[in-house]
Amino acid sequence: MALDIPNNTEIFKQRDVRETTTTPKTPITQYLSIPACAWIPTNPDVLDVTIQENRSISQQNGILWKAPVNLPQGAIVTACIVYGNAAATAETWSLKRASLPDSGTNLLATANFDTEDTSIDNGTIDNSTFVYMLSSSTMDISDDINGARITYTIS
Repeated sequence: MALDIPNNTEIFKQRDVRETTTTPKTPITQYLSIPACAWIPTNPDVLDVTIQENRSISQQNGILWKAPVNLPQGAIVTACIVYGNAAATAETWSLKRASLPDSGTNLLATANFDTEDTSIDNGTIDNSTFVYMLSSSTMDISDDINGARITYTIS
């Protein structure tokens, strides 16, 4: 299709502007790394933990941990893994979203520590309606969280 613009020779030095075909963007794989020091103990006694740059350690049984997840609008989560020490591999992690404003949660992914989940439910990020977080099952004495990695694509 040609677009004829009157008197365009002086402006564009040409007689018409041609429509060009655009190719769809290829999705680009990106990674979000969440360090151990970003995890927050939430229950029962948050004083019985040690938080270091490279690991967060439970100092008593029954500690629950949470970490914020900040991904770009429209990103599609394709995988998630949370790393821990050998003792932590008996525990589980969950990737969740909470709706705004009522805070009802949905499970997007879950697995044992050091196990990647690639079967993501509701994987398209919608920051206008939801907030996102990682959480742990109850961690025991000397269970470490070493960090997490979320794989996602953007078109």
